[in-house]
Amino acid sequence: MLGKKTLKFHLVVLIIGSVFMSVMAVAAALTISTRSALLHEIHTSQDVGLNVLAFDLRTNYASAGFAPQENETGLVNHVEWNVVPAFTNHSIVDNSTEQTFGALSVLKRSKNTDTFSRVSTTLRTTSGERFLGSQLPQDLGELLLKGETLRTEVSLADTRYLAKYLPIHDANGLVVGALEVNFPKSALTKMLWDRVVLSALVSLTVIGVSVVLTLLIVPRILRPISDIDQAIRAIAEGAYETEVPHTQRVDQIGNIAQSINEFGADLATSAAMRDKQALQQREETQRAEKLAAEQTRVVSDISQGLERLATGDLSQKIENPTDNPFPVEYEGLRVSYNQVVDEFGQMVVALNEVAGGVSSGAAEIDQAAGNLASRAETQAATLEQSAAALNELTESVHQTSERASQAEIAGRNSREAAESGAQIVRDAVNAVHAIEKSSDNVSRIIGVIDDIAFQTNLLALNAGVEAARAGDAGKGFAVVASEVRSLAQKASESAREIKALITESSSHVETGSKLVNSTGEKLENILNMTVELQGYVSEIASAAREQATGISEINSGVGQLDTVTQQNAAIAQETNAAAVALSEKSNALVGNLQRFKTSDTQQQAHGPVAFISSQAPEQHASVQNWLSSLQSDDDDGAVESDRPATGTFDGF
Repeated sequence: MLGKKTLKFHLVVLIIGSVFMSVMAVAAALTISTRSALLHEIHTSQDVGLNVLAFDLRTNYASAGFAPQENETGLVNHVEWNVVPAFTNHSIVDNSTEQTFGALSVLKRSKNTDTFSRVSTTLRTTSGERFLGSQLPQDLGELLLKGETLRTEVSLADTRYLAKYLPIHDANGLVVGALEVNFPKSALTKMLWDRVVLSALVSLTVIGVSVVLTLLIVPRILRPISDIDQAIRAIAEGAYETEVPHTQRVDQIGNIAQSINEFGADLATSAAMRDKQALQQREETQRAEKLAAEQTRVVSDISQGLERLATGDLSQKIENPTDNPFPVEYEGLRVSYNQVVDEFGQMVVALNEVAGGVSSGAAEIDQAAGNLASRAETQAATLEQSAAALNELTESVHQTSERASQAEIAGRNSREAAESGAQIVRDAVNAVHAIEKSSDNVSRIIGVIDDIAFQTNLLALNAGVEAARAGDAGKGFAVVASEVRSLAQKASESAREIKALITESSSHVETGSKLVNSTGEKLENILNMTVELQGYVSEIASAAREQATGISEINSGVGQLDTVTQQNAAIAQETNAAAVALSEKSNALVGNLQRFKTSDTQQQAHGPVAFISSQAPEQHASVQNWLSSLQSDDDDGAVESDRPATGTFDGF
């Protein structure tokens, strides 16, 4: 039976359909090739017809300039004819048509309208009249004017023709006409239809024979498959011991039967294994559930630990209780997390301790900077008073110089009375010697003051260098300020000594002046002694002028020192402000670190002194030394004079 769902039906339909499609494809291919072959025959006939017409026209109109040209295959592909004549008879086209298949025509171009009209043709109407004067369509005329050879279809009196046109050129290359050959398209259609009908008959015969053979052969081919199908159904119902037929065949059906037979044996074996696999699957499911529970426990503990860590709580770890131990597979993860918490807690404790140390150091620096600023202000005030006292001393020295000049004038006036007052003059000489001794002492003090001025200039240079390094918390300014204070004290002591000596010199000069005045009346006739006395007084005046010049230079140096001291006081104020800002920042750092909660063991693991020493021992030692130096300055009130004027602080 050929049910629509049976393999036999599908196979029959497939074979018949394949045969039908093959036959149709062959018929279509034959039809297409036949049409192509017919078109080729018609094109060849058109070429032959144009050749025949061209040769006939050359025979009759060669003297009128008609000259066809041939290509390498012998076909006429170019025609020259200066003027296409008006044909009085049409014997030439008639004779040419009798020798070929189709209709021939000669067309002439109208110069006024650029249209082509048939002046000689064998095309006739149904009534037997020639199509003389009929024109080509406008589009074909435009193509011919370009000098192109055309193959196309034309319609004349409701009849379709396959036409070819060969342009006629004059001596200048202009198109003056064309040769035309036409074949009725109905002839091509008739020949093609005859061959299509023949192909259809052959195809139907082949299809009928194929259907009969298919209906006879397919059931015999499919009978073993039906037997195997029944055996497969039995095996599918659980009868794995069913014997599969046709296993002795050597074709594909025999291979299929053998495979199905082996497949039945395999099914019997696999049925025994399914129960074993089901048991193993249950065991795997139990292990997977246990593993999932352990992973859930691990994820929960780690999540809680991370939440505590996010809030800053570093005091709790992930425990491993004996009643509910942590999974062994994830013990390394628990230990690593606890180690991270320990290390992070110790680091926070250490940072907190460092921040406390920084805050304490900032407070000490703040206090030291305040003391430094206070001492700088006191020093500036003291130096200002010293400068004022030195100005007064300068004025006094100038007055002494003026008095010495006056004494020199008095000595010249007393030349005449110098002889009678020799003893008084000797006393005056002794007094002048005392003045010279005092002048020597003044010269020594002036040398000391010059040294002080030199050291002051050097300290001013170092103060400028230290100002450029003010970023090191102003440690250099402490040394410079101490040296400046020492030099200022020395300058004050030297100024007091100079004042005493100058006072003594003034007393001696006054005594000498009195003696000289008392002996003036007696030295009228002692000219030689008066000249000698005049020389001494001149030397005294010169020395007094030199003293005045030196005191002026000292006054200028002390003024510069006062300016530098005022600048140092301003820098000390800036240092104090920077120390206050550092203290505030360190307090803010301590406040931020106190957000973290750590365990007691972590707090005991580090100490502030040990941590700072281990991290930066050189810097810590520099800070301690610097603070100790500031403390010693506060206790002693002065710095030793042999301390270098400049210093480097590489460790801080």
